[in-house]
Amino acid sequence: KGRRMASFPALIVVADEHSSRLFLRRAAGAGLVELVDYADTADLREHEDPAPSALVRTGGRSRVKPQAQRTREELQIFMRHAASRVDQAMAAEHGASLAIVAPPLVLGYLRDFIASRTRDKLVHESCNDLIKLPAAEIDAAMRGVKL
Repeated sequence: KGRRMASFPALIVVADEHSSRLFLRRAAGAGLVELVDYADTADLREHEDPAPSALVRTGGRSRVKPQAQRTREELQIFMRHAASRVDQAMAAEHGASLAIVAPPLVLGYLRDFIASRTRDKLVHESCNDLIKLPAAEIDAAMRGVKL
C-alpha cells in the first residue's frame, strides 16, 4: 500500500524467509543499483548468532520445542538482522523513502523490526515474492509502482 509519494534516493528491500536484497534508486527514472554489501542470509551461523534453544521447560520438565516454534524464532532472529541492515543502508545512502517487497509474514516482521526513523520513510509495501528475480526484473516491477 502506498503512504505518500516516493522521494529520492529510494531504498527497496526485497526479502523472503531465507534472504534479503537491497536496491537503491538515486533519482526518478534512474535504474536500480543493487547494494550487495547489505544483502543478507538467514544462515544464523554466518552471523554468529546463537540458534534458539531446541528445548523448552514445561511444568518443570524439559521437552523438545515444536519445529514450528523453532522456525518462527529463527525467522525473527534473521528479520531483526535484516532490518538492522536496512537501517544501516538508509543512513549510509541518505535514503529519503523506503519500499518493502516480501511475503506477508516477512513484510510484517521487517516493518516491525526496522527503526522508527526508517519506518517513517516507508512509502510502499507489497506482498510479492521477487527475491529470486534478476535485478532488471525487480527494477521493472518497481517502476510499475513509481519507485
